[in-house]
Amino acid sequence: MFNQRVFLSLFFCLISSSANSDRKCDFPVYDYTVSDTHHPLVGSLLGLLETKEKFEVWMAEHKKSYHHHHYEEELRRHIIWNAHDEYIECHNSQSSSYKLGHNQFSDLTNKEYRELNNLGKKTSSEIKSILHKEETPKNVLRLGVSKESLSEQRKLQEKSKKKIPTNKDWVTEGAVTPVKDQASCGSCWSFSATGAIEGAIYVKHGKLVSLSEQMLVDCDKKDDGCNGGLMDNAFEFDEAQHGLCSEKNYPYIAETSDCKQDKCHRVKKSKVKSYVDLTEGDQHGLMAAIAMQPISVAMQADQLSFQLYKEGIFDDTNCGMDGDIDHGVLAVGYGHDKESGTDYWLIKNSWGSSWGENGYIRMVRDTPHPYGMCAILRVMSFPVLK
Repeated sequence: MFNQRVFLSLFFCLISSSANSDRKCDFPVYDYTVSDTHHPLVGSLLGLLETKEKFEVWMAEHKKSYHHHHYEEELRRHIIWNAHDEYIECHNSQSSSYKLGHNQFSDLTNKEYRELNNLGKKTSSEIKSILHKEETPKNVLRLGVSKESLSEQRKLQEKSKKKIPTNKDWVTEGAVTPVKDQASCGSCWSFSATGAIEGAIYVKHGKLVSLSEQMLVDCDKKDDGCNGGLMDNAFEFDEAQHGLCSEKNYPYIAETSDCKQDKCHRVKKSKVKSYVDLTEGDQHGLMAAIAMQPISVAMQADQLSFQLYKEGIFDDTNCGMDGDIDHGVLAVGYGHDKESGTDYWLIKNSWGSSWGENGYIRMVRDTPHPYGMCAILRVMSFPVLK
């Protein structure tokens, strides 16, 4: 029997599109209308009966509880989840290279999901600043154009002219730490940066150590902690501080706190001496760079399809078509899927292992967009260790 708490004096009614295998899956419309128990629209709530058990299983799996708010909140979240359930079923009934599925974001509207992960799009001027295209004062030397960095750029250019491996997977080669979870803190930039430095240490010294994102969130004042930041700034911070502390000695708490960098020791050989910014739109350059080590990249991640991505090679033509970026991740490989015949990028995210393919996403390499799928070719950089 359906729990009687649903039959409150107030109800939320949602207008959403049902799954249909022979037409486009429409974006859910989160339209809540308050009505009394005699309103005709109350009947639409009976559709929630069919997914109640499935919703409760999902709640248990992701440790969700809304009782501290009110039963109305659980009903509201069930309605959002149900709309996404219909969207997932609709998409998965189509012929597509990727599948959607439920995860920790299933009870959030797309707007709430974007706000939770601080997915704010960068303007063209901000992107130019990130790429160091704006004029730099004469008394300022950016690491991205230092002598060491230019030397690395030349090495990369020479490597890109040569034949690079058809496939590369730094995860299987042992250069990537386990998937982490930034939680309700817009600190993706710090996870991307530590991942790149962790990978660089492994490639150069054969040692894999998990570095502290919290140190960057608390102490890197060029960036804005849980409100966003830039990977290049994190590389500069590492250089100035002679390396980063370990995750173990400076654990992540998913909020900005007082800087404690003086209370922990820097991981040996974690000091960055420079970094290289790749040319935007250069797919071959990114492949050549990944062949050398894991690479920090920015991308667009605000799409509902990205929010609910489960498996397969992601190929949403709406993602990245305007070159927008709002999220920092780590490019850890590339390859070719024999079953579909599709080339892909392998990307490590920082939303825990319950999202995507155990925390990873494969994204199609060849697209009509000048900056690639989800603008993955817009902002790309990697650190060079001392």
